Amino acid sequence: MYSVTSTFIISPSRKMVRLAFDDAAGEGYVVSGKDVSGAVVRIDCTVWQDEAEKISKAEIEKHYLAAGALSVDIRITRLPRENIRADAVLKAETLRDKLVAAAELRGETVSESVLQKADALENMDAEKLIQEIGKGVGA
Repeated sequence: MYSVTSTFIISPSRKMVRLAFDDAAGEGYVVSGKDVSGAVVRIDCTVWQDEAEKISKAEIEKHYLAAGALSVDIRITRLPRENIRADAVLKAETLRDKLVAAAELRGETVSESVLQKADALENMDAEKLIQEIGKGVGA
């Protein structure tokens, strides 16, 4: 009969702290109160594609290193913007409707004078419009 003997060997390991932020949902990148001292910190950031350049990896890394982290690994996932909301603007038939739809997306209102000018532009004869533009350029 065979006898097997084993011994548990304690090996040193580093603490790993993994953080995830979704900036597309309005979350920030810094967590206060999270103990990162002596840890390897990995941060997964999800951001809108057009806002990715606004992220300062250096500032985020500086914050966690100052809090005692051994190293900081920041990974950015870029989300493309869907034009679903802009679909209302694309589907609008008239310039007036397009202006109103675009303003609603931004939470703004369009003044009546701007809407009247849009109506006038849209209903103006092309030749007359070119003449009017020419007058404005020479002024």
